[in-house]
Formats: sequence, C-alpha cells, structure tokens
Amino acid sequence: MQRFLIWIGCALLLAGCTSGEEEQKQTTMEEAFYESYTDGEELFYTAETAEGIGIAFFEIEKGYGLANLEKRESGWFSTGAATYEMEEPVPEKEVSTRTSVSTNGNLEAFAEPAYQTVIWGEVYGDEITSLHIKGESYEEEAEIIENGDKRFYYFVPEGSTLEVDMDSIQGFDTDGELVYEESL
Repeated sequence: MQRFLIWIGCALLLAGCTSGEEEQKQTTMEEAFYESYTDGEELFYTAETAEGIGIAFFEIEKGYGLANLEKRESGWFSTGAATYEMEEPVPEKEVSTRTSVSTNGNLEAFAEPAYQTVIWGEVYGDEITSLHIKGESYEEEAEIIENGDKRFYYFVPEGSTLEVDMDSIQGFDTDGELVYEESL
C-alpha cells in the first residue's frame, strides 16, 4: 500500500511539471508600457530602434511623451520617459525639437555606459513630408508618424552618446524642395 501511495504521489508531482519555456510569456512593448504608466496615458506607436532597445510614443491629457524600453529575458521593460505639454496656440515654427537620452542595458561598475539618444518632436507644417537631421558626420531622414491629426518624428543617431552632434533639421515637401530649416 505504501508503494502505491508513493507511486501516486510521484505521478501527481510529475503531472504538475511542464516546460517553463512553453508557459513563460514574453512581455510585449505595449504590456511593458501599460505596466509602468497607469495615469491615463494612451500609447499610439512603438518601435524597436536597435536590438533589444525600443521607444513608445504616448498621449497624455495635455501633451505627448516618449518612453524608453529595453528587452530583457522576460520581455520588454520600461526604463523611463519624457513628456511635454502641447503648445497653445500652435507655434509658427514648423517643427519642435526635443532630445531624450536613456542608458542601454545594465550599468556595470567601471564600464563605459552605452546610451540611446532619441531626437524627436512634433511636425506642425502641413507641407513638410520628410525631415532630415544633419550632424557633423551624418545626414539622415527622420521617421514621421501620425496620431490622429498630429504628426511626430523621431531619429536615433547610430552609436549614441550623451553628446550628439546635431547641426540642423530640414523639412522637405513632396517635390523634394526645402521648405524649413533650423540650425540647432
């Protein structure tokens, strides 16, 4: 009888064991965002900007924000955010410019930290269909995204550090004509 009970106990124990990999759910960017931000923020765009590093644009009551995300073993995790309130009335300037900097990966003692810098803002000018960010060693096109009737842009310079050389931002129309330029 004792052997029978031991056999039943082992069978029950083994029946409860399954592969942890099959059941472990990876946290998505959206889930990571909403785990960290619960004050009515409304997510409208996510992107992986480098391997294991991402951003999330979101709307707040009177403005917008950019959250920084990092992929870990269990999935995505929020590492911080920057927000701004909408300017009223809409600025006469065609483009707003902001910068957000976050660390990439775990900070280790005595190691040089890696950073991700995101240049981002709102596009006010309707005629602007593409934006180019110019620095001393590069000229790249920024990504333009939409949220309702608002348009935003972002650009992540390669090899970001705390200091990003950024000389100007240029806006072009559908014909490729320069319609906006600002030295930074």
